[in-house]
Amino acid sequence: MVFEMTITREELLRLLPAALGPGLEAEGDGFLRKEAGRSLRIALAALPPLALGTINLDRLRVELTFQGYSGEAREAVLEQFRRTTQRGGG
Repeated sequence: MVFEMTITREELLRLLPAALGPGLEAEGDGFLRKEAGRSLRIALAALPPLALGTINLDRLRVELTFQGYSGEAREAVLEQFRRTTQRGGG
């Protein structure tokens, strides 16, 4: 699952424990969480800023790769990630 997010890397790193739970280990440009025969890989990559007139907003490409998760477990993790990282009035 790939997200293009208008967020700084620092802000996302602050939110990740609440968004994805404990046990995240730094791995390259992202993170890995292993538990009970399943894993979740989080890859981060900078995107060009979003320009709104004279304002430039940082953006990240965030890719979540699930292995060994049931469809229901994966959807639960994605829902928690979306709720924790949601911004604005949406």
